[in-house]
Amino acid sequence: MTPLSDILAKYDTAHHSFADDTQLVDSFALNQTQRSLDKTTICTKSIKSWMSSMMLKMNDDKTEAMLVGSKHRLNKITTEKIKIADAEITLPSSVRDLGVFIDQDLTLDAQISHLSRICFFHLKAISNIRQNLTTDAAHTLVRSLVLSRLDYSNSILFGLSPAHLTKLQKIQNVAARIVSLTSKRSHITPVLKSLHWLPIQARIEFKTLSIVFQCLHDLAPQYLSELISVYTPPRQLWSNQQFLLRTPSVHLKNYGRRAFSFAAPSLWNSLPIVIKTATSLHAFKSLLKRHLFMKYYE
Repeated sequence: MTPLSDILAKYDTAHHSFADDTQLVDSFALNQTQRSLDKTTICTKSIKSWMSSMMLKMNDDKTEAMLVGSKHRLNKITTEKIKIADAEITLPSSVRDLGVFIDQDLTLDAQISHLSRICFFHLKAISNIRQNLTTDAAHTLVRSLVLSRLDYSNSILFGLSPAHLTKLQKIQNVAARIVSLTSKRSHITPVLKSLHWLPIQARIEFKTLSIVFQCLHDLAPQYLSELISVYTPPRQLWSNQQFLLRTPSVHLKNYGRRAFSFAAPSLWNSLPIVIKTATSLHAFKSLLKRHLFMKYYE
């Protein structure tokens, strides 16, 4: 599949390659929408032709495509379909990407709704048999069926609206009450502390910062590492010793500040130096969890 990159480069189209599929990415101004869609059609036709010559089959009718932008701009686009090679594809409002539902305006409404539905389904099932389970068994079930889903790819939730965070926190609160057999009237914070569970916002920060550490120590994919850079002041300053990252300027507050390139240095620069200079990922996570635990519970 290596020559595929050469074809995409010819059409100035960015891409991400995975084990058995490839994602194409293109950005364009509103008045260039149709031109970009036409370019995608021609590009995918070239890909299909090359694959046929290599005795490979492209399932163009199974391909998904989605326009992403602000609601204001999307409302101005009347196009509902795009031609991928020889197949005409309807442009949906959301798609599932590596297990995460991404919607057109990046509000993650679809993902939050999906998480709420599946997590509460499992919590109800666990609640029905809770009286027959030990605390350890209940904890294991909740951790594997609920918390694992809340933590999966949760770094993309940075900067999420308070309303969405509240929905996710409610899931964790219900899970904590089931494990600890605590009534609804009891305050939830002591319960979360006793279980050593970080709240949702802290879990998002934990995941994001863990990725930053991996990027800085060549443990993460290159496309992520390229998004951050160490801040180097023009002259000798106190900040030289603080291991700071460069924070880029953003044009769109609602979208730009949620990007990894902005979120990563914003969170990293606020950490104590003893955490940032940890010698291993395990040590970093241990120190970071202790720091976040004190930040949100003390």
